[in-house]
Amino acid sequence: MTWRNALYMFLLVFVITLALIIGWRLSDQAMAVIIGVVAGVAASIPTSLIVVWVALRSRLNAAAVAPRPAAAAPAEPQVIIIHSMPASPDSSPFRSGPSTGQRSLTALPAYAPPQAAGLSSRPLGARNFTIIGGDDAIE
Repeated sequence: MTWRNALYMFLLVFVITLALIIGWRLSDQAMAVIIGVVAGVAASIPTSLIVVWVALRSRLNAAAVAPRPAAAAPAEPQVIIIHSMPASPDSSPFRSGPSTGQRSLTALPAYAPPQAAGLSSRPLGARNFTIIGGDDAIE
């Protein structure tokens, strides 16, 4: 008997002894959970192997059908330039961005920060918070 076989036998005896000791000491519910986890992992292994096999098979078929070009030059990166237009001086609160004549597909309207408003479009006042169990309101 070689030292590898002796090591494998020792590990097998250790695992079996450990499983018996744990099995005697655990409750029925805990043992059911452990068995469920082991069964779930064992059921997922064949499914994972099938998924890997299908993925590798499709990759090999795609490589066999369409051979890659020998020395293709790398494509130039696409450059996109975006510039914004300043807000028009005659802008009213009800208009945002440039007028219809100034708009183009390459220009973005100027950014206007959002205004806090209630349902009636009036500015909101100060908010009051009450801490549950507290006696004073925080403003």
